[in-house]
Amino acid sequence: MELLESEENIEAFRRGDRDLLGDVYRHYVSDVERMLRGGFTFTSQGETVRFRGITQPFRLQEVIQESFIHTFRDKARQAYDPAREFRPYLLTIVRNLVIDRYRRRKLESQLFVHLGDMAYADEDEREVLGRLSGNEAQQGDPEESAWQSQLGVVLGEFLAALDDVDSRILEEHLLGSQTQQGMADELGMSRNDVRKRIRELRARLLRHLKSEGVIGNLEVADVMRAVTTLIALGVVG
Repeated sequence: MELLESEENIEAFRRGDRDLLGDVYRHYVSDVERMLRGGFTFTSQGETVRFRGITQPFRLQEVIQESFIHTFRDKARQAYDPAREFRPYLLTIVRNLVIDRYRRRKLESQLFVHLGDMAYADEDEREVLGRLSGNEAQQGDPEESAWQSQLGVVLGEFLAALDDVDSRILEEHLLGSQTQQGMADELGMSRNDVRKRIRELRARLLRHLKSEGVIGNLEVADVMRAVTTLIALGVVG
């Protein structure tokens, strides 16, 4: 039985009548769920792909809701031809939604790669990061690259002058790799002592960067983000 058979219902659908849209949802939701659970085969860029269906309840409901959101948009409502049955029209929208998701994820997967896959022979991840950072600097703005190089040298000098404890506290604080309590436990200090050392180290670092002319008119937050990036990449000194 087709819900959108009468002229009255068709006009209500095109207007976006809430009661009618609710009836449409309840009438066809089982068809949409059956299709999304069962899966289907399609062709994309010359490849035959099988959508195996969705079994996780949360994800299934998410895609069902998204399917009806697309169907109930004004453009889709106005595009519906009442000479055709509504069920195939709806399921075509669902099918296209799934295929679009597949194509987006395939494109996104081409933009990301595991760092280990980019390593040369006997090259560890830190060395890969350093190499990539150097390539990015060469491709970027010359002034920005020069500033980053200067910052790396000045930062390296500052870190070299610290003892092992202060160097460790500063790096772990900036990288967020350890909580203050975690650092205190590892170093046999109180959390208050660690907090005080962090505050003093940040102040000393900023004074050093300012005295070397690195900060200039830049925002301190931007400089500290750059410092954190250089430490994470291991390209200081």
